[in-house]
Amino acid sequence: MPSQKKPNAVYLTSKAKKRLLEHGLYLLEKTGDVQKANAFLARMQSYLKETLLAYPHIGRPASEFGKGVRKFVYQRFTVLYVIESDAVVILTIYRENLP
Repeated sequence: MPSQKKPNAVYLTSKAKKRLLEHGLYLLEKTGDVQKANAFLARMQSYLKETLLAYPHIGRPASEFGKGVRKFVYQRFTVLYVIESDAVVILTIYRENLP
């Protein structure tokens, strides 16, 4: 069985960046703590990058969202992404069941 080439980068679409920032701003609004909101954003971005680079097929196929889309959950956030030839592209990130 041929080995699958692992991607060498993780990118977020503008929609995914916007959604991630919205979650950080929500946390800031609820806590009033800039450091906590920034730490959340840093942890989430770090986890997504490290995990998807090491295990790009971690998510299950989610064809209901489009061809080649995969989905996984991290701390109650659902991440939709696609694997391209040399990168993983995160399409969006949403909380609970609300794409």
